[in-house]
Amino acid sequence: MAEVKLAVRTGLGREQPLAEEWPGFSMREITGLSVWWLSVARKDRDGLDKACTRHLGTALPPERRFVETDKGMRVLWAGDRQWFVIGDGAHIPAAIARLAAVTDQSDGWVAMHVSGERTRAVMERLCLVDLDPATFPTGTVARTPIEGMHALIASDDAEAAACTILFQRSSARSFVDHFRHAADSACGRD
Repeated sequence: MAEVKLAVRTGLGREQPLAEEWPGFSMREITGLSVWWLSVARKDRDGLDKACTRHLGTALPPERRFVETDKGMRVLWAGDRQWFVIGDGAHIPAAIARLAAVTDQSDGWVAMHVSGERTRAVMERLCLVDLDPATFPTGTVARTPIEGMHALIASDDAEAAACTILFQRSSARSFVDHFRHAADSACGRD
């Protein structure tokens, strides 16, 4: 019988997480992140909100915002009565799963952390979200296309132009190529 050796790969199919830098901009792949999607019928939103407060330590965030839980997770608004719960080893308690449609989408999303004083210049080449701290403060979330691919952008620190970006794994390599091209253009690296 042939010997099979399994290899751990990141969401981008690499042995090590992607980490690249340009003058004033960096992007770093976040690995080990659990991603859960929650959706609830209009009539059940209040019950889900109470269950999240009890079991996650925080209420659901308002539209276009995210909140940190006392369990080291984030709950991000993702659309009308839809949220992502993300974190290292995040899980959804059964009491929440009984009230909402819940799916583990950890293998379907890749997360990147971008930061640096040129982040806004890079992002303006990729999407229409204005990352100015006055319009996209810390804790804000936007669901938007980036070069035609669905993404969710969360402002980690608006003053430092630091964001977490979730995008679909199926288009991850194209997504990274677009970021590299935009960073080369915005930061002057050829």
